[in-house]
Amino acid sequence: MKVEFNSRKIADNCTTIAYILIVVMCFLGILAVADAIFRWDILGGIAEEFAYLFMSSCVVIILSCFLVSLMVNMNIMSSSLEDIADKLNSSKNED
Repeated sequence: MKVEFNSRKIADNCTTIAYILIVVMCFLGILAVADAIFRWDILGGIAEEFAYLFMSSCVVIILSCFLVSLMVNMNIMSSSLEDIADKLNSSKNED
């Protein structure tokens, strides 16, 4: 059974999600460092725990998106190489 899906769209969506989450993580990381250096209490108590949970979740999602994008792009590359090999074999057989 072969499942058909738009490989390029999946790779593009995963890349977009990863980029957005990386920007959010950078912003939150800068705030966390500033909070630690200047001893601000930007998020107090339970909100800080939720921020750590959110950042950890973002890391997991970014890694998952990267792996999905990598697998989809490897599939696209192997299909393209297979098409090129078929064209080369067919041109050699015609000679």
